[in-house]
Amino acid sequence: MKLNAGAGINVLLLLFFAMLFSGVLPFIGQAKNVSNYSDLITDSRPLGQANHTFTFTTKKPIPASSYIDIDFPAGFELMATSTFGVRNVELYVNGFPRVATSTADAARDGVLITTGLGGSIRYTLNSTTGLSSEDALSLRVGNHTSA
Repeated sequence: MKLNAGAGINVLLLLFFAMLFSGVLPFIGQAKNVSNYSDLITDSRPLGQANHTFTFTTKKPIPASSYIDIDFPAGFELMATSTFGVRNVELYVNGFPRVATSTADAARDGVLITTGLGGSIRYTLNSTTGLSSEDALSLRVGNHTSA
């Protein structure tokens, strides 16, 4: 990811809240469905690449095939390089990683990356396993994943 000059931490917080309420919750836009949310970034300098670790706790069950959308504002660039891909997006549930590939199926979650300015990431849960109430989630985006 690239952060353009002039963007700051407030933009990151706004981004996180927008991501959180755009698809991960069964009742979109209701803050009571998540708790303990944060976005830990490795570097917030202008034009710098950064790893993000989005963490939050579910307050309600999330059904299988649901998805988490991360929609970056126009000031962010999700770079299209051979070193950034599905392997750089990883979801941990209660400390354990879920298996993901480019397309969700019955056993694996799916990751869709739209690169460029204002890019996005959609993380789709597999069609078999959803999330339980009070699950602790950690969504890693960047080169700090296990792959």
